[in-house]
Amino acid sequence: MKKEPHSIITIIVAFLLVLLLSFIPKFNLEKKILSEKHVKNSINTIAISIGDNYKEVSKRELSSDIVNVLYQHKDNGDIKSFFIDKNSGEVLSYKTIFKNKSEDLFKEVEYRLLYEKYPKFIVEGIKNSDTKREVYLKNNSLVVLYDNVTTDPVCTDKLSLTINFNEISNLLNFEHDLDEEYQNESGYDYDETKKYIAFTFDDGPNKKNTNDIVNYLNDNKMRATFFMVGNLMASNPDIVKNVYDNKMEIGSHSWAHKNLKKQKIDDIATEMEQTDNIYKSITGDTLKLMRPPYGAINEKVRDSFNYSFILWNVDTNDWKYKDENHLYDFVINNVSDGDIVLMHDLQYSTKVGIEKILPELYVRGYRVVTVSELANIKGKTLEVNKTYKSMK
Repeated sequence: MKKEPHSIITIIVAFLLVLLLSFIPKFNLEKKILSEKHVKNSINTIAISIGDNYKEVSKRELSSDIVNVLYQHKDNGDIKSFFIDKNSGEVLSYKTIFKNKSEDLFKEVEYRLLYEKYPKFIVEGIKNSDTKREVYLKNNSLVVLYDNVTTDPVCTDKLSLTINFNEISNLLNFEHDLDEEYQNESGYDYDETKKYIAFTFDDGPNKKNTNDIVNYLNDNKMRATFFMVGNLMASNPDIVKNVYDNKMEIGSHSWAHKNLKKQKIDDIATEMEQTDNIYKSITGDTLKLMRPPYGAINEKVRDSFNYSFILWNVDTNDWKYKDENHLYDFVINNVSDGDIVLMHDLQYSTKVGIEKILPELYVRGYRVVTVSELANIKGKTLEVNKTYKSMK
């Protein structure tokens, strides 16, 4: 029987397909061997260039084309990260992990997260310096290490940022897992390697200074306690609400800044209630801390009202000197871990001094927190009808 032409063509095509398929495994194997050779040669070259003090700690394939190789210094733990093209052995920039034209979008995410973790002066140093970046992958995150960052004042901490893939998923050009329960790094997270002090500001709220001081605290990832006078709260509710909404702490400083030791208990009670009511009407919250004006308190007053009474152990006398340079020198040279520091947001020089003091304290390893946060960090419970001068 004579075969139809189309049958012959079908047989020929089938034969060629079988022949082609027989070559694919061999081709893939050869390609794999060649890729492994390229990567190995590149790793050997890298190892020679960075020296014997570094050891390879991980190798992660991102795709069929790219592998991330990580080295760590044997003594100081410094990281060096390399992205290698498996087809050529070429060492690539970390930018190769992003889709085309997405680097600017990545930087937007990066700087937003940096501002959540670090003070403003450090982030500006990263943005404005000739900053070097080591980028590597860890679990479901991208880790960025920063070097050659110039800050004022000088920060000697090792700077880094962990960016969960969820934040940049649409920018990455390789398959990756997501972690729905991740939390971004926060500049307010407790760090046991740091020293903690509480800043307290009396006699406000003040129209000219209080909100600026709150902004400076936020810029430096720090918080403070504001002991406010009741009648000034009543006339400045917007400032009170701003302080509260920015997660600062507010305590009572009486209704009219009178010496409690010279008042009758009934009169004090009336004014305490006024202060409590105005605060609750503004914030919806209740006052738990009280600082007696002039630090004047006796046992009778203390036992008559359900507050924790907060005094201080570092008095800056900012109301007396009214000099930002004196304030700066005094605070920097006299504070220590666990202190409660007294200042006044009524003073313009205090506002100016604080802007300079906070970054300097940061680079010296201090974190400024509220009185309640300091008590918690130091393992103390603030009890009512008790007086506290420090948390040492």
